Amino acid sequence: MSAISASCVGYVKYNPDLRFTSNGVALCKFKVENDNGSLYKIVTWEGLASACAEKLLRNDRVGIKGYLKHREWVDSSGNKQDSTEITAQRVLLLDPEFTDMAKVIGEIKADGN
Repeated sequence: MSAISASCVGYVKYNPDLRFTSNGVALCKFKVENDNGSLYKIVTWEGLASACAEKLLRNDRVGIKGYLKHREWVDSSGNKQDSTEITAQRVLLLDPEFTDMAKVIGEIKADGN
């Protein structure tokens, strides 16, 4: 099955949340809200996760490129849960003054540069 590509442009809704899996792999989650009020769940992994946690702040304007991932699970109360997220492969910092178009002012990379 091939992945469905996804992209969005908007503002970081909350400061990113960096965590680590039981195997020590970095995982960073944050939400991006676009100009229409749609909210997207974003997930980054490994080096990109650490870089996003370090460099992104609430209200930063970003462009996200990645793929959709749908997860299903049963919570501790026995209820079925599901979530659709964008697993980011690229995170671009965008100039907040250019709201009609995207002016890239930087790219967050896995190596932290």
